[in-house]
Amino acid sequence: MTINKRDKWLARPASRIFNRLGLPPALGLACMASLLAVLPASAADYNITSYGAVANDTGYDTLEIQAAIDAAYNAGGGRVIIPSGKFISTGVILKNNVTLRLDTSTSVLEGSPTYAYYRNDIFINASGGSNKRIEGPGRIDGVNCYNANGEEGFRGPHCIDFTNCNGFSAVDITITNSGNFALRAQGTTGGTQNVTIQNVKIRGGHDGLHINGATNVTVTGCDFQTGDDAFAGNDNRTVTVTDCQINSSCNGMRLGVDGLTVKRCRFWGPGQYPHRSSGNYIMDSAYCYMSAVDRNPTIPGDNVLFEYCAVENTAQIFAYSFGSLWQEGQVLKNVTFRNVTATGIVGNEAFKVNGDTGKQFNLTLEAVDIGFTSGSGRYCISLNQFGTATMKAVTLRNGGDCWVASFSSGNYVKTNRVAVVPSNANPIGYSSIGSITAIALPFTSGRIFSLTPQHAKSKCLDVANFGTGDGANAQIWAYGGGSNQKWQVTDVTGGGVYELTPQHATSKRLDVNAAASGNGVNVQIWSANGGNAQRWRLLEQGNGIYELTPLCAPYRSLDVSGASTADGANVCIWQDADGNNQRWKLQTP
Repeated sequence: MTINKRDKWLARPASRIFNRLGLPPALGLACMASLLAVLPASAADYNITSYGAVANDTGYDTLEIQAAIDAAYNAGGGRVIIPSGKFISTGVILKNNVTLRLDTSTSVLEGSPTYAYYRNDIFINASGGSNKRIEGPGRIDGVNCYNANGEEGFRGPHCIDFTNCNGFSAVDITITNSGNFALRAQGTTGGTQNVTIQNVKIRGGHDGLHINGATNVTVTGCDFQTGDDAFAGNDNRTVTVTDCQINSSCNGMRLGVDGLTVKRCRFWGPGQYPHRSSGNYIMDSAYCYMSAVDRNPTIPGDNVLFEYCAVENTAQIFAYSFGSLWQEGQVLKNVTFRNVTATGIVGNEAFKVNGDTGKQFNLTLEAVDIGFTSGSGRYCISLNQFGTATMKAVTLRNGGDCWVASFSSGNYVKTNRVAVVPSNANPIGYSSIGSITAIALPFTSGRIFSLTPQHAKSKCLDVANFGTGDGANAQIWAYGGGSNQKWQVTDVTGGGVYELTPQHATSKRLDVNAAASGNGVNVQIWSANGGNAQRWRLLEQGNGIYELTPLCAPYRSLDVSGASTADGANVCIWQDADGNNQRWKLQTP
């Protein structure tokens, strides 16, 4: 390995640098102490340029950045400001109660291409301690640092490591070209706690967020485009991922968690950055279970929920094969996909499961629509060795030349409203199943109901002023038994997709204005046209209560604006929030 003169100089111990400058070590240390005292202890912000860092030069600013961090820490906490410009570092240590802020969109913290200069295989070390934060809007560039002795013969340092930190946050930053994992926690169970990753963009590199043994992790509003798994790790508890865009040239999620909730996320392929060892761009699965025996996992995967999600152009939706690579540790138990639409699946099996011999794995699909690209011999669902498989309001689409689903060596299969497209005389194959039962329908298609919002139980869904024209407004109003408050609810696909017809204007349907998908889009009635703006999934909440989600806006729910209880309160669609103003009871008038 060749090291140029500048790198040799910057890599030397501090005592040798002092000697080169003609300073006795004691005087040099005194000068550094003075540098740490540039700002008063009471200051909240510590700008790295006040400690000697210079933007856009070719020298390293490692000591200057660390000095600012140390000063903030010694003062009891504060913000270390990286201003506009590019600053190069060989790695820094983030300390308790300190925020590292990339202050503008043009603030860049860039790593060194020389792997030997990093300590502990990490660029920004936030491990241990508590209350550490990195915030933007600036960017951290790992420069794809290469290590010939690293994993796969080329992986370099991890960009940000927060192993065993209690209270780590990364907010509004962009991470590019990480030499290895962009965000990493490698602790034992419960060692890393209370993590927030918010509005973070990742471009390229390897794994995006890789966590082992973490508890209470929240990821929201992020946009990951990674060469390897966007999310990975095992032995985690309580991980919540919401409102994220997830793209990968491996898996969207390769995670083992007890308590994984994924809502309003889009998983989309193919990958935008290559898997650097294989050159692959195919996104394998939206969700692939992980419990690697070489990491000594102790927690089974359980309580997994994917809800209000979209999957596009991946090889699979879900993959679990107990005993295979990185799935040979703890078993996976209960997984639910609810209100999920998958299109353009390019593999041969959208859901592929080979469970453990104890048949502890259970799968529930509710309000799920699975569609392949064109081709033959493809199964939407292939389950082997499982406890219970439940399908409610499910649409399965394949080439029509084989089963859409295959179930073998399971205890129970329970179905309700399963539509097969195109129609198939023998759509589902069964082998060695203990019991196959049809779940009772929640109600008969075509019945007439009033719809009562659960935050205002004396009101119901109403067409304003008995309007019959296109665009007549939907609202709530005190129930009076009028035909403009009565709705025929009809399953138009056989797979739990409904149209709602007002009984005072039976040629109309409940409709989302212009098939738009944003928060606050108005709901009205409109002439029946069979479009997705007029088709709704009804998600059961129990006791005859449902959330209604339009196919044109799968992340939204039928909503009473502002949770108002007044007569005439407007009805729109809004991001699912689990509020009672989004829950409607179907009652016989």
